[in-house]
Amino acid sequence: MSTREVIILIVEDDVDMLNGIADALEVYPSAYKLSVLKASNGQAALQLMAERDVDLIVSDIMMPEMDGYEFLRYVRQNAAWTHIPFIFLTARGKESDVRQGRLSDADLYLTKPFVMGELAELIQTQLDRSVERQKRRTLTLESLKKNMMQILNHEFRTPLTYVTAYYDMLDRYLNTVEASQVNRNYMEYLHGIQTGCVRLTNLVGALIQIVELRSGAMGQQFALRRSRIDDLNGLVQMVIEGQRPFAEEQNVAVLFEPAVGAPSFWGDADALQAAFAALLNNAIKFTGPVTGRERLVQVKVFSQGHEVGVAFSDNGLGIPDAMHERIFDLFEQYNRTVMEQQGAGMGLTLARELVQLHHGRILVQSEENKGSIFTVLLPIYETSADRLPANGRVPATLLLVEDEENLLYGLADLLLLFEGRYKLHILTATNGREGLDLLQEHLPDLIISDIMMPQMDGHQFLKTVRENPQWVHIPFIFLTAKGERRDEYEGRRLGVEEYIVKPYEPDDVLKLVEKRLDKHFESQRLVQADFEQLKRGILNLVTREMMQPLTAVSVHTLKLAQGLDQVDSPEQLAASLSAIHDGSERLNALIKDLITLAELQTGEATVSYTWEAQPINELGMVLYESSQTYRHQYAPETEVTYTFPPETPTIFGNSRMLSNCLERLLRFSIAQAEERPATATLSLSPQDDEVQLSITAVSPLQAPAFAQFQQVLEYDDINLIDAPDYVASLYIVKQYVALHHGRLTGQSSLESGSCFTISLPIHTPT
Repeated sequence: MSTREVIILIVEDDVDMLNGIADALEVYPSAYKLSVLKASNGQAALQLMAERDVDLIVSDIMMPEMDGYEFLRYVRQNAAWTHIPFIFLTARGKESDVRQGRLSDADLYLTKPFVMGELAELIQTQLDRSVERQKRRTLTLESLKKNMMQILNHEFRTPLTYVTAYYDMLDRYLNTVEASQVNRNYMEYLHGIQTGCVRLTNLVGALIQIVELRSGAMGQQFALRRSRIDDLNGLVQMVIEGQRPFAEEQNVAVLFEPAVGAPSFWGDADALQAAFAALLNNAIKFTGPVTGRERLVQVKVFSQGHEVGVAFSDNGLGIPDAMHERIFDLFEQYNRTVMEQQGAGMGLTLARELVQLHHGRILVQSEENKGSIFTVLLPIYETSADRLPANGRVPATLLLVEDEENLLYGLADLLLLFEGRYKLHILTATNGREGLDLLQEHLPDLIISDIMMPQMDGHQFLKTVRENPQWVHIPFIFLTAKGERRDEYEGRRLGVEEYIVKPYEPDDVLKLVEKRLDKHFESQRLVQADFEQLKRGILNLVTREMMQPLTAVSVHTLKLAQGLDQVDSPEQLAASLSAIHDGSERLNALIKDLITLAELQTGEATVSYTWEAQPINELGMVLYESSQTYRHQYAPETEVTYTFPPETPTIFGNSRMLSNCLERLLRFSIAQAEERPATATLSLSPQDDEVQLSITAVSPLQAPAFAQFQQVLEYDDINLIDAPDYVASLYIVKQYVALHHGRLTGQSSLESGSCFTISLPIHTPT
């Protein structure tokens, strides 16, 4: 296993000290391969950081041009640098200076003179913690990606299978009997098609609504559509009736308790119905079978103070505390391996965002294996222009470990009374062993522990916490009577974030707790920011084009169900079946494109390319197979020719992806032509150190289609919600070509028709 390379930035205006620290670190034994950058002040350090990635910073405070505190402020303001460990190494050793430094955003505050070996070990500890956090961040993001891809694959492909499979069965069935002899057995197949259509319609509709909410479009609609709602009971009753068939299918009883004299308020009735329907559907879905317990969901409307509420209660599986906020995140699900059919993880996201649109909130109360209550609280507006902002404190859980009972509960009371930006929930233990038992059930946001305790002391407790991948990220504070310099060094070396000596200043403890919670949640936000960017990319892949084939399949299925008894000829049957077939085929292609683009966004396609890529010696066969596949699947009447030299260069790549690119470009060049060309040609030609795969057609492209192609080449951002369906296909081609380190070009003119070229590097074995 290779040694990890890290870069340490030393910022010090004393040249001898700067060079001395740099030289010592480069020769000091380390688990890392260290490289050192040097700067004489904060300004010079920022210039270096703009050019080079840095893994850790050691900085003086008193420096010309830009001192250490200002330098730290600039570092923490840059989102790309917030995770970098920052150590102050300074001669400012007065108690007030040390207090200021420890309460700053730096990770460590060390004073001169120092022992070089101790500095090197503390740097290594900080690097270890940083690597652990980065590793966990990467693993978390990869897990989220895989979960999201699993959901997309399952939730889109399953209803699509209903549509296509039941169509095939219906087609075979109707072709085995005379039209006059058709009986009602076909209804099972039609119901299967309709079930798939409804599920896909809801899925696509929810995704589009989330896009509109996050883009601000829904907010604009809300401002125009909100009106006075006088009958909240009736609105909720409509939602219950709409969900009753699903409840009956799940053998769940739904009880409704309306409010007496529920007040009027302003809002968008359709948006609220969608939010309530998502919450009720979720309650029904998770009211799992429990021995000796009736499967029951209760819906209650009530008013309290300046708010009106709707509570959805179930007696199902329940949700652990750690998941109460996360379940509202897009594509987030709890215990999917147990609840395979729970959906795509969008219902609660949509519900919360629609409620927030009304300046309302959703509260969650839940206990595992007992059930959950989701409560919607909406402000009562006297007029449509009223606004009621809601600001709350961030919930955080602390684990306190202390063997002295008075100190334990005194600290707990101090933290509970603290009116800071965090609403603290306190867990307590009297030694490290009890602390570990609590960690098996709860995941705190911060641990504060004594060192000298019976059964398991603080050092062993910390060591065990740091060895567990599920706990390694939790910030840890020692609060102890062991106040010697060597004791603090030992604690820092073991990896505690803060070391507080008893007796302590209460205000300092509270500020250090708040500082470490800030850093902890900032680290979580970095992971969430990466995933949010990924989710925005996935949302932008959704296209309204999906609704057209969905509607076509649904309409013709209903038409067939209503009119099959009066069918007079096989031709009428064939017409309805053909419409269903065409819609499902187009829908199938759109879903495949969505999944492929999602795989490209998440990196799954890169993994597939890496595993499957190999030298391709017979590139001409890729052209041949692409032409045959296109004619067979899309246009048997189109003559597709191909030409390539007897000996073709070798390239390195994925033949499946390249063939897919050629098929897509062929389909685009013919379907979007000014005049439907009767022929198209695929050709291969070596050019210096690359080979060009070209598709030419005699007819030029329609002007809007060629403009879309040029836009795809120019921009990397994908927003397909209002784009023609072929744009998704062009993005796939562009990304597949990029995986092969190639180029995609195209031209279109009245004189020469259209031509699209994929240029790929010739493979040179090494």
